Amino acid sequence: VPVMKVAADLLLATSDPKDPWGAYWTTYALFQMGGRHWVEWNRRIDGDIVQTQIRDGELKGSWEPAGGCTRLTTTALRVLTLEAYYRYSRLVR
Repeated sequence: VPVMKVAADLLLATSDPKDPWGAYWTTYALFQMGGRHWVEWNRRIDGDIVQTQIRDGELKGSWEPAGGCTRLTTTALRVLTLEAYYRYSRLVR
């Protein structure tokens, strides 16, 4: 559907993976869209989310607070974002 492609292009152009809420909802939308939109977004979140997880110390496994969220909220949203393709099935195939 052309309008969906326009919306997906807009999401790719404007969404910031560093914003926990924005990244979560963009991930859900682009996962549903699939194709090149999902591939490109998934590559971006890999670099901006996976690579920023704390790897050492007592905060290991969490993320620094971002986007006005607490550490707990940021970490929970990051985990949910990274698990999108395990938690959802595509609505349109």
